[in-house]
Amino acid sequence: VKRGDYGRILAEFWADGPDSETPPGHWFTILNYVMDHPDFERRFQGQGDTLGSLEYDVKAYLALAGAVHDVAVTVWGIKGWYDYIRPVSAIRALCELGQRTDPDQMNYHPAGINLDSGYIELVQIGDTLAGESNEHVGKIKLKAWRGPDYINNPELDQAGVDWILGENWWPYQRPSFVTPNFAGYISGHSTFSRAAAEVLTLLTGDEFFPGGMGVFEVPQNEFLVFEEGPSENIQLQWATYRDASDQCSLSRIWGGIHPPADDIPGRLIGREIGIQAFEFARELYYKDEDGDGFYSFMDCDDSNAFMNPDQQEIAYNGLDDDCDPLTLDDDLDQDGFAMIDDCDDNNALINPNQLEITYNGLDDDCDPLTLDDDLDQDGFLLIDDCDDTNAEIYPGAEETANNGIDEDCDGSDLINAVIDPALIETRVYPNPVSQNLFVDLPSEETYQVQIHTIQGILLQKMNNQIGNIVIPTDHLPKGIYILVLRTNKGDKGTWKFVKN
Repeated sequence: VKRGDYGRILAEFWADGPDSETPPGHWFTILNYVMDHPDFERRFQGQGDTLGSLEYDVKAYLALAGAVHDVAVTVWGIKGWYDYIRPVSAIRALCELGQRTDPDQMNYHPAGINLDSGYIELVQIGDTLAGESNEHVGKIKLKAWRGPDYINNPELDQAGVDWILGENWWPYQRPSFVTPNFAGYISGHSTFSRAAAEVLTLLTGDEFFPGGMGVFEVPQNEFLVFEEGPSENIQLQWATYRDASDQCSLSRIWGGIHPPADDIPGRLIGREIGIQAFEFARELYYKDEDGDGFYSFMDCDDSNAFMNPDQQEIAYNGLDDDCDPLTLDDDLDQDGFAMIDDCDDNNALINPNQLEITYNGLDDDCDPLTLDDDLDQDGFLLIDDCDDTNAEIYPGAEETANNGIDEDCDGSDLINAVIDPALIETRVYPNPVSQNLFVDLPSEETYQVQIHTIQGILLQKMNNQIGNIVIPTDHLPKGIYILVLRTNKGDKGTWKFVKN
């Protein structure tokens, strides 16, 4: 972008507004631009529920109007107190006094203007500004915008930049409004703009324009009012409301309406006014009934000081302590499943949406039917199941002898029991067993009962048993055991049983 175009656009755009708004009114057009943006949500300070257009717009207009009115009262009080000079008066007065740089040169005055080669010089004999009879020789000349006298047709002409007599210096303003007819210090534009920027930042809850960038299109040769320009299409851009405010402040310096001394104090004062005015307006709209520092639009329960966005969520107390629906009250691990549905609410990796990971000791999917270490789902865990990929192989399964498969997981490819004919009618049940193992003996003979581990270690022996026997197994760990019965005649029977 050409700097000449950019400077002229800023000076004219921010002088009043895109059309004829006053400087504070200009910020209402910016507010309208924000509220009309498709990405904008009408939530007060960017929080709480979305408000209706009428409610939000009224609150927004009142907050901004209050701020700029307060600025007007403050700024014009300061202007009246200091009664500070404008650049058009200061520059012309200094130039009429003369130069203060070199006492040996002509037109010296100790209170005059400093010479700056290429920008502020003395008119010499032969200079185009010397006049027909050299009446201007020795006067101060400035390299500046030449002013409206060089524009006959605003739609075709440009005044341009060249040497002019200092006594004829013009700010970049319309010829009908050379400069404001009141004191300069402090800059109203700087103060209005910064106050408005603070209000919009607080009002929207975001320092950035909707969509990340505010823009204003400036078409080639169709924007400047009192001369032709700009020379190309230009787009003004502001990421934040404060960026726009800063640009407005600079426009008054570049346009020659304010010196830099008028700017920064205005920005600082505007910031304070904008914040205080917004807070005052907010008090009209919302209350903080529970005194927890959060207004009703921010607070999910304005009657309970222990419920607000600054609180930590206390699980399982039935309250949304932190006013955040995403941190569920009864979802301690925040995996999206309330305690009633989550088999482990302390572990976000255990919930009904997870896939079961076998043999990790966890019920990952909260489904007891998909056993953690029972891959073949035959009811026997890996520790007891000699083949956890085949549901027909498990402790207690019917053994098919000599088929190369240990169906009953006893360590050999043999049948479940070895029984002499005299004991063939003996019943051993239930198998598997959890508590008591029942043995129905076939005759009134006396029997010896033994229980061995699968490795053959004797664990228990009972002599002189008759009839039906009840053998407690509560004391036995889970596993496979051998029951051995012997008669006085030497008959023997062995049965395998599984303790669950």
